[in-house]
Amino acid sequence: MKVAFNIIFLAVAVLPSLTCAPAASAQTTLRGNRTQVIAHRGGARESTENTIAAFERAIKIGAEGIETDLRLTRDGVIVLYHDDRFGRVEGLAPAQRTRSISEMSYAELSAQTLVPVGEDTGGRRVPTLRELLSTLKSGWLNLEIKRGARFDDLVDKTVSTLREFPQL
Repeated sequence: MKVAFNIIFLAVAVLPSLTCAPAASAQTTLRGNRTQVIAHRGGARESTENTIAAFERAIKIGAEGIETDLRLTRDGVIVLYHDDRFGRVEGLAPAQRTRSISEMSYAELSAQTLVPVGEDTGGRRVPTLRELLSTLKSGWLNLEIKRGARFDDLVDKTVSTLREFPQL
């Protein structure tokens, strides 16, 4: 089976003009004369955002691709995480959301389960970019590299990780 993947990089610092699009549960992109649906964070209103199961669900129900956000943990692991601070998707109160993702190790980050959304029955944790690339087999993949501490390291590690998956 041939793997079909198209990867779009969206690096906020590199392409600032592309950061003005409004957020929605799905993004569209034109390919030829056809509009394609790309599930934003995997369809964050229908399933726990930025999780492998959310991305798989989005593709299963007809999305032609997914968008996800990349951040780098203190120990150099690329994770799929939208916010710069830990806590919202884990269900912490705003006053408790004080730690930056870049200050946490992957073990610390993934120790906490995410609040279930939609059909999710619980137990999901923050995935890594490697997990995503190992799991998904086709479609568009829009990677938003989030600006933060060690941004250049995040870009370099992302490119290196993508090179580990030549089938993409």
